[in-house]
Amino acid sequence: MEELVITKLKMIYAPLMSVDDKVYKKLAPYLQYKTYPENTILKNFGEVETSARLIVDGVICQYQLDNEGNEYAAKVYYNGQNAFDLISYTDQHVSDTLIITKTEVEIIELSKKNEEELLRHVPEVISLAIKINHLIIKEQQKWEQLLKLPKQVAYDTFLGLHKNLGTCLKVKDLQDLLGISRAHFSRIRAKKT
Repeated sequence: MEELVITKLKMIYAPLMSVDDKVYKKLAPYLQYKTYPENTILKNFGEVETSARLIVDGVICQYQLDNEGNEYAAKVYYNGQNAFDLISYTDQHVSDTLIITKTEVEIIELSKKNEEELLRHVPEVISLAIKINHLIIKEQQKWEQLLKLPKQVAYDTFLGLHKNLGTCLKVKDLQDLLGISRAHFSRIRAKKT
């Protein structure tokens, strides 16, 4: 299993930075390779985030609660992205965030407990961790830029991010994610056909 983890990590992080195979081998025992079926809750509302997840393949959606307690789709993650409730994970406090698989997913998971051990025992990984943190920030900035685009362009761009985004998400999820009203969304989709 460690060889699989190493292969997947190299595939995803090679463009980010050159990492010696010895570092990957030291890193692998702290990680878990997992697959989850569609609609699996990875973190529920009112829980503490206990793991950071690197998506090898698939789509995961993050939901939040509004002031009235209604859930809405807030963010979507796909291949090569890190899907977790960053604030809850960092602070180890409960949050009003739900994280659920929208397709079958393959992930590499790092538990909070293992993260602390990893940084203590494998300091060579710190430079990669910094690059990953920068990547997470860049992904968030790209997401915010996408939301500022004209709605038709945002919708088209969004669907091009991952092959399954147009089929695995509900229409309401797409509306929530892109900030598009039901009527406007219907007009956008009508233009596509």
